[in-house]
Amino acid sequence: MNTEIDVIQRALNVAPVCPGLKWGQAMLPSDYLDKVTDAHLNVKFNNKTFPFHIQVKLHLHRAAVERFIALNTEQRHGRLMLVSDHVNPKFAEILRETGISFLDASGNAFLDLPGLHLFVTGRKPEVLELPSSPARMFHRASVQIIFAFLTDPALDKSPQSALVNKTFRDIKSQTGVALGSIGTTIGTLLESGYIVEEEKLRFLIDRQQLLEKWMAAYTDRLRPKLIVQRYRSRGGSWWNGIQSLGPGNYWGGEVAAAKLTGYLKPELVTIYSRGDTQQLILDADLRLDPKGEVEILKVFWGNWPHGIQQDCVCPLLVYADLMASEIDRNMDTAKRIYDRYLREIIEPRR
Repeated sequence: MNTEIDVIQRALNVAPVCPGLKWGQAMLPSDYLDKVTDAHLNVKFNNKTFPFHIQVKLHLHRAAVERFIALNTEQRHGRLMLVSDHVNPKFAEILRETGISFLDASGNAFLDLPGLHLFVTGRKPEVLELPSSPARMFHRASVQIIFAFLTDPALDKSPQSALVNKTFRDIKSQTGVALGSIGTTIGTLLESGYIVEEEKLRFLIDRQQLLEKWMAAYTDRLRPKLIVQRYRSRGGSWWNGIQSLGPGNYWGGEVAAAKLTGYLKPELVTIYSRGDTQQLILDADLRLDPKGEVEILKVFWGNWPHGIQQDCVCPLLVYADLMASEIDRNMDTAKRIYDRYLREIIEPRR
């Protein structure tokens, strides 16, 4: 929680000012079971007080914006305000159009009160590291480990056999990550509150927030390093005629989404590979093209068996790729994948 309060305070320190407007002081919620409110804030304008429930999103991306819009639409939590380290102009416009108040640590803001319409955007973020933020501490090993933890079907059904409760050596054999990195990642998750220990067992909690941070780290830091090559195909739904990708190769992104939901017509073809794609390239008549619509990426999840689902990568990775595209049709399909495959494990009832 301290990290969230720090971000709120930084945002308040640079918040826009105007006559009659007074920003209050952020206060921790009294209900510690409240999963929506990170802090309370009273904003005064022309001597009238407007209370806000603040939710902090340290690394804002499209998935987080979509979920906040949905939360705001429910109208069960009073006035909501989004606070982030930075809200880019695109997200700022989306939030303004949907009537969602926001502040960021760069001085951007939107506030719509009776008699006041405040909108500031385009201010760039300072280069600032938050050492206690797990999202900023994510490196390749952390992304690999958390991916395995989030896709483990034993998380709730059989916690004692879940990967998060295995020895470091067992985790290494499943993910291929070095022992030191495993210890560092689990330590960070413990310090950040995403892992709690009860009766000698570890439990992964606040998974929705962890998923958001994982997606941001995967999209920005790991995925660009996985791309091996791009190709151009002969056009059409050629992928539909491929009987087998060959061992160690799996459909990802839009094609995997189409296979999992039957809802999307793919335009970008993503293939995750363990290295041997020569036969596939010949069968599909693919031609090297740095701007082609076929991308081949390296498999990053080691021997983790739940990284795949038949001839596709697992739904969580498909979801992440679709959300990262920020294409409306992909976003719609991503929501279907989340509801059908991910909600049960990311939003457990316990």
